[in-house]
Amino acid sequence: MCAEVGVSKRTFFRYFSGREDAATLPLRDQWEGFEAALNRRLGQMEPGISVFALVQESFAEATRVCAERDPDWLASMRTALRLEGEHASIRAHNLGYCAGMTDGVAAAITNHSGSPALRARLLFEVFVVAVRAAQHSWLGSPHAATDVELFLNQLDRAVATLAPSLGLRVRVASDAEGVAGRPRR
Repeated sequence: MCAEVGVSKRTFFRYFSGREDAATLPLRDQWEGFEAALNRRLGQMEPGISVFALVQESFAEATRVCAERDPDWLASMRTALRLEGEHASIRAHNLGYCAGMTDGVAAAITNHSGSPALRARLLFEVFVVAVRAAQHSWLGSPHAATDVELFLNQLDRAVATLAPSLGLRVRVASDAEGVAGRPRR
């Protein structure tokens, strides 16, 4: 990896803890921007504002800032997500990063909303699931590397699907169907 990009191993390890850290840099930039935007917005929050909407708006802001700051960021994010899908160690590293952020984000939400810690944690964890679903949908689009609004539209769709998803009910399978609509054996 170092030889391919023309840097020494010493230089590489000065900035990154390993290949997983380097591969997820665009995603980390996005989440760090989100955390800063959320903390700023929480400090300016008016009573009665939806915290979930504030979280989503903060994430959208951070995503747009990343894309505006670096014209290659969307392509880098797409590469990071593709690598995450192909390598369990990169996926684990990214999920570990999000898990590490959860405590701080949940504490900030609790402090500014007065919500119990469990509700704040669940709010953020559900949002992360929506982001991951949006990333998956966006990655399959041929225009993903050039259109930040396409990604944010996928996020809007994922968020809009959360409530109906929580209301899913098991249906009675017909005699010809088994689990998940597969024929019984």
